[in-house]
Amino acid sequence: MMKKSIINSVISGLCLASTSVLANVEVGVRFVVDDALITSWRSEETIRDELERWILETNTMLSDSNIAMRLYSAETVMSDMAADSDESVIFNNMRREINGFNNLENRADEIGADYTIAVVPRLDNGLTGDDRQAYCGIANTVSTNMNEINAVDFMDSTVIVDYDCSTDTFAHELGHVFGLSHGIQVAEALGSTSHNSSYHSYSKGWGRIVSLASVGDSSEDEVRDDGEYGTIMVGNYLQYWSRRNATTFVGIFSNPDVVDVACGENGSASPCGNALLGNAARTIRDFRTNFAAHATPDVHTLNYSDSNLRACISQTYPYTPGSSLYDINRITSISCAASDIGSIDGLEGITGLHSTIVRPTPVGWPVVESPFIDLSDNRIVNLDALYQLSSDSTINLQGNDVASCHQLDELEQTHTNLIRPERCLNIAALVSTIAMI
Repeated sequence: MMKKSIINSVISGLCLASTSVLANVEVGVRFVVDDALITSWRSEETIRDELERWILETNTMLSDSNIAMRLYSAETVMSDMAADSDESVIFNNMRREINGFNNLENRADEIGADYTIAVVPRLDNGLTGDDRQAYCGIANTVSTNMNEINAVDFMDSTVIVDYDCSTDTFAHELGHVFGLSHGIQVAEALGSTSHNSSYHSYSKGWGRIVSLASVGDSSEDEVRDDGEYGTIMVGNYLQYWSRRNATTFVGIFSNPDVVDVACGENGSASPCGNALLGNAARTIRDFRTNFAAHATPDVHTLNYSDSNLRACISQTYPYTPGSSLYDINRITSISCAASDIGSIDGLEGITGLHSTIVRPTPVGWPVVESPFIDLSDNRIVNLDALYQLSSDSTINLQGNDVASCHQLDELEQTHTNLIRPERCLNIAALVSTIAMI
């Protein structure tokens, strides 16, 4: 799946009144799932459907938080992990790429997975007896500097989630690698300033405590008071703010610009954040393009509808572990002449074909490189995939005598370097003829 930007516009009356909004940035997620989760009553398909639900529900949370970013599932794989619930052991296995985590970093880079999520049946601190503490999830780090935001160390893009803890934990742990901490309410309730460690002073969860019976890890003596709530990053640390009491859980990343009765008292609406101490949404918005740039898909991994097109591209740009030379944004030419290609759907995902590159030179004028696409002598009919390519592209369609005449005419208006076939298919006339028969 390509990473794309969607610009929304508003059409009013007969005039096109374009209202610019933030581009919707796409961030790829790869799930590596312990296959011990597959049982006689829980199939692999059920697990895959559940993880897709995590993605969809988190995207709703992002949208409700006024964050123009969405997640997509780059890949889900089942893996035979070593039977261990200790978070430090699992992270060590991920770093060393052993015990079910083989080729972890290279695969993420190959398919454009910006974040890698280990999904396990159990998770704890590795201790025993009264010292054992079960976790719903844990992030490798709370990002507090640009190297961590950019995941210069691959492990800074990794998270572990207990499968049974579902979407809330998935979104919460991603929040940590996005640079977010639990916030001052959790720090107050647990008596620990570590819950305030975040990228900015405002990169935190937000909520309200009306009264607190005691400070510490135990919530057994706590009761929920009217008006108490917590946003996503507050998490399950205050148990009466979790999904177990949905009336206090507000499923957004803190944002003072979001005003809702869920964040108010006595039925009145209040801001669901604080500009200085609880604006997680601002942090995600500021760094969303960094998150999306962790990994870019290799050109051979895109979803091409025609197997011959896929084979041609894979042969031209074979997988090269550890290299970014064949990332989709670096590809500026496609040479697939006489390859028996009937469809070019998927070609639009090669973002390097979308623009002309101006390369500086040590002396003299810069070199201008325009995309070159040779699809001559194939049997391509539908040309939709070519519309997004750079208008300076040279597109050779000679020999594609079944190409749509109407689309060729349209492309010729925008792509002056189009090389047409000698003949073309008048689809409208063909449809009319068939209708008359």
